[in-house]
Amino acid sequence: LPIYFRVIFTSMWVQQHHKYSLMEHHLHGGDQLVGFYFLNTPKNGSHPIFYDPRPAKVITDLPLKESSEIKVSTNVINFNPTPGTLFLTNSFLPHSFSKNGSDEPTEFIHFNMKVVPYIRESCEVEIV
Repeated sequence: LPIYFRVIFTSMWVQQHHKYSLMEHHLHGGDQLVGFYFLNTPKNGSHPIFYDPRPAKVITDLPLKESSEIKVSTNVINFNPTPGTLFLTNSFLPHSFSKNGSDEPTEFIHFNMKVVPYIRESCEVEIV
């Protein structure tokens, strides 16, 4: 029988970052995808930051010219999501969340997914 693949959720939770809270630089091992769906994004609230996943590159980097453009040499990317924004990325991409400077919490659904094989059973079909 042929092997097929499907994407499954391995974990999902709601995060709230209250005033002054943040999430340190990290990544998610064991899964292939990580996602964030934003529910509440107050002004000066916490926002996602994504880092270059090539640790050896950071050691040899030359100083970068200030630029708002994302280029191959960009080490860190900041995003300012709005409610309803969905981010999907590889789980090996290091990320963090900035310190929340708002009195309102930043709220989002954080989830992990992986691709798993499965065998699709053939079914008998009666042709009439």
